Amino acid sequence: MIKRILIVLAVLIVVALLGSFVFYQSLKPDLQGELTLEGPEQEVEVYFDEYGIPHIYAQSETDAQFALGYVHAQDRLFQMEMMRRLGHGRLSEILGPDFVKTDRFFRTLGIGETAREAAQAFNQLPDDDPVKRAALAYFKGVNAFMESGPTPIEFRILGIEKAPFTPEDAYAIFGYMAFSFAQAFRTDPLVTRIHDKLGAAYLADLDVHWNPMAQVIPTFSGRGKDSLLSDGFNIDKLFETLPVRPFIGSNGWVIGPSKTKSGKVIFSNDTHIAYSSPSVWYEAHIEYPGLSLYGNYLGGIPFAVIGHNRHHAIGLTMLENDDIDFYLEKINPENPGEVWFKDHWEPLRVRRETIHVKGAEDVVFEVKETRHGPIVNEALDHVAHTTDQPVSVWWIYTKFLPKNLESAYWMGRSKTMAEVKKAVSLGHAPGLNVMYGDVEGNIAWWSYGKLPRRPAHVNSKLFLDGSTGTDEVEQFFDFEDNPHAENPPWGFVYSANNQPDTMAGYLHPGYYIPEDRARRIWNLLSPENEWD
Repeated sequence: MIKRILIVLAVLIVVALLGSFVFYQSLKPDLQGELTLEGPEQEVEVYFDEYGIPHIYAQSETDAQFALGYVHAQDRLFQMEMMRRLGHGRLSEILGPDFVKTDRFFRTLGIGETAREAAQAFNQLPDDDPVKRAALAYFKGVNAFMESGPTPIEFRILGIEKAPFTPEDAYAIFGYMAFSFAQAFRTDPLVTRIHDKLGAAYLADLDVHWNPMAQVIPTFSGRGKDSLLSDGFNIDKLFETLPVRPFIGSNGWVIGPSKTKSGKVIFSNDTHIAYSSPSVWYEAHIEYPGLSLYGNYLGGIPFAVIGHNRHHAIGLTMLENDDIDFYLEKINPENPGEVWFKDHWEPLRVRRETIHVKGAEDVVFEVKETRHGPIVNEALDHVAHTTDQPVSVWWIYTKFLPKNLESAYWMGRSKTMAEVKKAVSLGHAPGLNVMYGDVEGNIAWWSYGKLPRRPAHVNSKLFLDGSTGTDEVEQFFDFEDNPHAENPPWGFVYSANNQPDTMAGYLHPGYYIPEDRARRIWNLLSPENEWD
């Protein structure tokens, strides 16, 4: 009897192991064989190299983009799902009450609302617009995998219902990317608390202003030259809980022909992204008549944001500019729906948000907005513990309709330096250093983003006065006046997240990284003219 029971148990164990093996194998991505799918107009070949990197060969751009979307989803669908949920503030739907504060914060910022507006504008583009055609082909490929491919194990465990990917999701992901680059959320509340509690003298050693002794990124246009810390919900704690790691740091340099043995450009870029599994980047190569592009993609984004084609290479580092201001607001004591500005009361804009929470009741709340942006006291304890006065957030990303898709598309597909520069000029946030080098021997560095001019008296790292009108942004610089260098006489361009030099007589405030990496790059590249 015991022997029979043991035999039955052994058989059950073997069957369970075989079943688990078969189930596991069914979830693995298809790296060989043939698929018949609705979408491509002609046959597309996808070759996966020894590192699992897809090389896509198609007869048209839309077919290449469809295949890219399909294999991207095949390899990274859960990552893509989490990134879009982050931007939209929808983690609680699958992860439960622990993420309500995170969702509330991102919804308060208005990333999802900005994404919807950007998608509406994008959808109104003509159907033959090349950016629209290529992006929609990518999403069609992603959704084809969602319909016909195996459901990732994470979807099964968390009970995630599949939903099609759209341009709105891409803009939400770009919004999270812009947020993760913004240092003001970490810095400004703390600097303000130190200033208010201990006095301005205590800020002297914190280097919260531009440092005239630092190693700057030289510009060239050809025209001339802890008790203070809150125990509550703050940005550092938020980053610790996020299922997608933030984008932090980078190095980049491009050496011109005058300083290389070959007389050709040497290009280097390493993006310091926090470790994660899978990696934040998705490496892929697409080729069709007229383009061969090898690049790195973000989950849910149809176009490479760094990479190279046959004409040029593009790299990125964080600009570290200050694109966020906090404003102290004065609410009407007789009418809490109004806020004072200059000499009159203005109505607050109110939007209602509903967070669906797994295993709990929905959380419904209102976001109140001034002309500067949403009031964040209830969404961010780090701000609430700094002042009892309502504080709004002015963020460049939500002040303009994002054109990140258009910018990324043309940066990868342009064929001249002038065309790439035009593509870079389309972006307004996040702030980036775009590194460039091409086969014609041109090198360049451009600041990506809209850069504001603030009044001379304003310290943008402190909470500003939102009621008087004296602390408002005065204007935005033309792209030509953004810090940049094109074919500089010293023969190279570089960035290590350090502060850029003056441009148009203005020093842009920011959260620039200490100069050690930048100075090392400068000291190594400056004297040598035989690089290979």
